[in-house]
Amino acid sequence: AHRYPHTITRVIVGNEVLLRRDMAPAKLMRYLDRARAAIRQPVSTAEPWHIWETHPELADHVDFITVHLLPYWEGVPRKDAVSNVLMHYEQLKR
Repeated sequence: AHRYPHTITRVIVGNEVLLRRDMAPAKLMRYLDRARAAIRQPVSTAEPWHIWETHPELADHVDFITVHLLPYWEGVPRKDAVSNVLMHYEQLKR
């Protein structure tokens, strides 16, 4: 990130690590804080919408929210997919 600041514009620390229970939330937050202190680029972690709702404190440890909205995997009918995504987006904005 330091070497290629014009190429690496954002950094994601972890991908669904809380969903898979690979790591406790407190440990992930420590990693996020360390990354934010060490690099200039904005830092986030990537998790499904319900993890952000379950652990709203994560938002205090990231510069932006990266949320996975996957209606297909949640069994949402195709005709309802867009409204489902928009509903979760609106919920997370709060």
